[in-house]
Amino acid sequence: MSQRNDPPYWKVLSVFIGLAFIAIFIWQFPSNSAEWAAWVQAFGAVTAVGSGVLLIRHQIVKQKEMDQEKERQQRIRLIKNLKTEIKVNWERVDSGWGKLLRTACEKGNGFEMMVNVKGWPFPVYDACARDLGLIESEETRDLLIAAYVAARGLLLTMEINNELIARWEAAVREAQHVSELNPAIEGAAQRQVDAAAAILHRYGLEVKDKYEHLGKLVVEVLKIEAR
Repeated sequence: MSQRNDPPYWKVLSVFIGLAFIAIFIWQFPSNSAEWAAWVQAFGAVTAVGSGVLLIRHQIVKQKEMDQEKERQQRIRLIKNLKTEIKVNWERVDSGWGKLLRTACEKGNGFEMMVNVKGWPFPVYDACARDLGLIESEETRDLLIAAYVAARGLLLTMEINNELIARWEAAVREAQHVSELNPAIEGAAQRQVDAAAAILHRYGLEVKDKYEHLGKLVVEVLKIEAR
């Protein structure tokens, strides 16, 4: 907080003390050199005390300004680091399998590619989550948190999609095995394959929605100005 925003209590107190001192001086106006010497000494003492008080207050104000600047720099680093982490991970996902996902799901085919989504690839967020309170803008905080929540949602969605792919592939292998050993029930096995494929394709819409939602949040996050 700047000096001009401080409550002016100390100024009012200083004025009252000064007026009281002047009133006493006028009331007890010195009449000889000894009294003048005493008053000069008193003025000097008051001036020294006042200067000390002003110096201490100046140091307090400067320390507050230094603390605020330190907090501001910490906030800037925090926002920049989170933006960088989101940007890098999004570019890795988008260039790796994101475009394939959009193409497949737009055609209604589902996403039939296994994706490694084990772990949580956001160590910066984990390390800095407790410092999010430094970000003064509630809108900015909510946007960053929403992006990470959406990223978590996409990872969980892809895990489920991986499981659906595994079930479909297992059904295909079983159908191949049945066709070799017992062609009489091949039709039933194929229906299992078709059912697993249908579930995978329908779930592709969920994957696409999660992916597009995260993409929109990333665009907004990258517009955040660190200040």
